[in-house]
Amino acid sequence: MKAHSSDEKLLPSFPQCEVPGVVLGDIQRRTSWPAFVGVDLAGRKRRGNAIVGVRLDPTSMRRYPAYVRYVAGTSVQVANAIAEVDRLLSPSVIKVENNGYQEALKDWITSAKDKYPFWLKIEETRTEDGNKHDAEKGLPGLEVEFFNRSWVFPLSEYEGSTREDPDPVRADWARLAEEISDYPIAASSDGLMALWFARQAIVENYGFIETADASGG
Repeated sequence: MKAHSSDEKLLPSFPQCEVPGVVLGDIQRRTSWPAFVGVDLAGRKRRGNAIVGVRLDPTSMRRYPAYVRYVAGTSVQVANAIAEVDRLLSPSVIKVENNGYQEALKDWITSAKDKYPFWLKIEETRTEDGNKHDAEKGLPGLEVEFFNRSWVFPLSEYEGSTREDPDPVRADWARLAEEISDYPIAASSDGLMALWFARQAIVENYGFIETADASGG
């Protein structure tokens, strides 16, 4: 097995955004802060469908992840998980990856509009055309925001845990932190992609943060 070095990690500033003492419930209850959700779809066979909800402090423009869940299963199970975050955060936008499975999920949700009223909030997003690697719009743009401490992750929710934690909530938060910290050499990146989709929704609605870049410029 190849040994990887920290130099291969592309989001090295993430740890400075892990903040102890942040109470997740307090962030979830800040209904005056708009929320945005990203959904990365992996299909039915593996627990790689990831849902990440982010609240935005409209004064400081800091982003506060407020919900993380990984789901395996059918379209109805994923739809029910999206319904859960919709009830919890009441997001303005739910960004869902556009792939083959997305069409099946969309069909299921729109066939039961009374059960899934969030269907009107769903917007499609794509990862092709190299936009994932765009310096501003892509994942490198996340590193700039991490460098500038524009994100606040609730470290107390997962500190000392791993993706194998028997507590599923702590396990999901720990998996997201691992995916970000070790990108692109982590075992998975589903949650990171969902986080990026949520960031896309924030940028489309509020624009980019005007801060110095990670090189100090």
